[in-house]
Amino acid sequence: MTLDGVTLGSNFSLQDGGAVMVTNGLTLDHVTVTLLDGTVPFIGPRIRFDGTQALGGTGDIVFGGTGDAGTVVAGSGATLTIGSGITIHGPRGGSVGVLGSLVNEGTISAQVSGIEITVSGSSVANKGTIQAITGGRILLAGGPFTNTGGVTAGAGSTVRVFSGTYLQTAGETSLAGGTLTANTVSIQGGVLSGFGTVSGNLINAALVDIGAPTGTLQVTGTYQQTAAGTLKVGLGGTAAGQFDRLQITGAATLGGSLDVELVGGFLPAVGNTFEILTFASRVGDFGTISGLTLPAGHTLQYSPEATRARLVTV
Repeated sequence: MTLDGVTLGSNFSLQDGGAVMVTNGLTLDHVTVTLLDGTVPFIGPRIRFDGTQALGGTGDIVFGGTGDAGTVVAGSGATLTIGSGITIHGPRGGSVGVLGSLVNEGTISAQVSGIEITVSGSSVANKGTIQAITGGRILLAGGPFTNTGGVTAGAGSTVRVFSGTYLQTAGETSLAGGTLTANTVSIQGGVLSGFGTVSGNLINAALVDIGAPTGTLQVTGTYQQTAAGTLKVGLGGTAAGQFDRLQITGAATLGGSLDVELVGGFLPAVGNTFEILTFASRVGDFGTISGLTLPAGHTLQYSPEATRARLVTV
């Protein structure tokens, strides 16, 4: 079946083995297109865009059925743009992939435990929303990935770059108890926020804001903070989980700024100690530190050590 510049005004289902060829764009008019994959391998339902095109309008592409081979695809050298009103999700896995460039301005959501959606292209640019929540998984494959929108990894969920660097130049990457996996996570703009795990090396040249409002961010690699980077930590109490911690498995190279903030009305007492960073080794230190002055003439004293850095109330 070929759709040439079509606007779909009613719900549509594509069965196992079915294929739709799209030319001159496809627009959804508040409808749902369901890709019903079955159990026969290699013949999953497919929507194929021929050349550089857009999937626009308002509607949903749903990966359904009993298998995980539903596909939205474009050919070599093409650019596929997913519009801001489009949501791709479903109870089953699938793939959104091109042999050329993929630009996501919509929402791609893996929201079922154990189910994976693959997002791939010779380059992938996210200007919209990509999220793995409630145990779902997102795999970013192919060429370079750049985020200027929003990426979320919720509790028990994973966003994984198959190889190479996860690059963010604007927008937000939010960890809500999930895991972001890449050889290197490079935050050159925007913010990396929340708590969870960065599985790989982390470069902070913008803002890392730990906690929601407080929590622990684990980095299972090295941590490098440039002169342009800021690490923001919150103190909401003295017990574990009540103040932010950055736990680094490897070496820490520190620079830039440390921003300390009191949350929830908490006021540290003299003698309170907060271990905000741990690392295997350290080179350098923060160039500026803010938020150390407390009421009643007290202060937080920053204390860097060989494998940790603490704040002590004096």
